[in-house]
Amino acid sequence: SNGGRRDHKRSMYEGGLNVPAMVKWKGHIPAGVKSYAPWVVSDIGLTILKISGASQQLLNEYAGNNADKQGTSKALDQLWTKGDQFLPERDYLITENCEGGESSCTFAVLDVRNWQTALPKLVFNGPKTGLQLFELVKDPKETEDLAQLPAYQSVVNSMHLVWRNNRIPRATA
Repeated sequence: SNGGRRDHKRSMYEGGLNVPAMVKWKGHIPAGVKSYAPWVVSDIGLTILKISGASQQLLNEYAGNNADKQGTSKALDQLWTKGDQFLPERDYLITENCEGGESSCTFAVLDVRNWQTALPKLVFNGPKTGLQLFELVKDPKETEDLAQLPAYQSVVNSMHLVWRNNRIPRATA
């Protein structure tokens, strides 16, 4: 279920990306703690390696292999045990799907710098919709596309540039 969010699996809208998670770490995470902080699934692997005592070399290797140019995977243990103020430092979360080949990539860029008060998200779900911009704090169901409004053109352009400058092109077969 998408929890009332827009669209479905493999979509770049929240209905395809936002997945609830539960974590239990006895003796470390107090019962009943909730977090709404944004993170990506590759952060989980790094966190598990870190809390299980993996060597720094293995942690660095994992983070580097699960990275885009904008940043690496980040461990979430501090976020989980100490609260949302310990969200790993990064400016953007970038996700893309290129299952149909490089020319058919869809993507989303989430600006997490001020995630508790403003959460702009640039979405490209294909040529039919083009680039769309949503403000997830005010519009979590992504109903109001801000991309066509003149006041938001610089935000659209800068976030599109973030995607273009930070993605790693897929190898062709």
